[in-house]
Order: sequence, then structure tokens, then C-alpha cells
Amino acid sequence: MTNVVRKALPIVVIAAVFAGIGYIGRQMHESHIDRVASAIELFRSYCLPLTQGEIVEPGGSLERLPSVDEELWAESKSKLTVSLKDGRCSISDQLVRLEMSQRAALREAVVSLVADDLPMLEPDYRHGLNGWDEVLLWAKHPVRDPKRWAIMLSRAADEGEMSATVITL
Repeated sequence: MTNVVRKALPIVVIAAVFAGIGYIGRQMHESHIDRVASAIELFRSYCLPLTQGEIVEPGGSLERLPSVDEELWAESKSKLTVSLKDGRCSISDQLVRLEMSQRAALREAVVSLVADDLPMLEPDYRHGLNGWDEVLLWAKHPVRDPKRWAIMLSRAADEGEMSATVITL
């Protein structure tokens, strides 16, 4: 080895170590995003205003995704989507599915959200989706009433293509 290589080698090794530490640190930081809290925050920011007739234009940390039949936005940190169409709004984990523990936490968070923010809604068990993996529905006004509106937490299947968890208003 030449003197130049011997002198440069420790610097290269140190730089590589710090680059690796930085990469790992970034991955650890990004993996600690509270996706359940993010889902609730997105729902409160973009969906709940619809109950007052307000539409909030997606922006900030959301990026527009190509979609044929809806406005679809994604939050890069949480990997959650916001879908807006015809006065409806939904938050989904369709890009990266929630883990089982996160699904349970989201269920509890949605139940709390409805109790805290929308106490006028009542549980509706007549949704007809009994074969689905998860369905919680709260509604105001009877079925077929034009004034009816509801919030639903749903997931068609436990795993596979239909295993996205969705909160819909």
C-alpha cells in the first residue's frame, strides 16, 4: 500500500461507518411513525370537515397519485392514502398494510373518535357485511333516508389483495 492509500483508508472507513449509521438512523426514525395516529389525524383533517359541508383541499405532506375515478393522495411518511370522491372521503392503508397490532389500535382509535367527535352517530349492525374481516359502522338517519350519513371502519379480508383497512365517511 502506498502512503496516500494508508492515510486515506481510515477516512474512507469512518465515512462509510457514519453513512451506514445515518441510513440506519433514518430507517429507524421512519419506521417509528405512528400510523394509527396519522390515520386519525388525516381523517380529522380531510374527512370530518365534510360533516359541516366543508371541503379541505389536500396539500402539505400529501402527494397526488394517479387515479381514474377519484382524487387519491398519499402521505409518504405514514404510507396512508386519502381518497375524495362525490362528497365521500376515506383513509386507507392500501399502499402498505397495517400490522395486526396497528389494526387493533386503529379500531380503538376510531371508536374513540366517533364517541368524542361524532356522538350523534349510533352503531348500525345491519350493514350486511358479516363475512368481512372487520366492519364497524355508525350512522345517523335510517337506511334509505336521503339524509343518512355514516362512518365505517372496514376490511374485507385478513390478508391478500382485499386486506386494506379503510375508514370512510
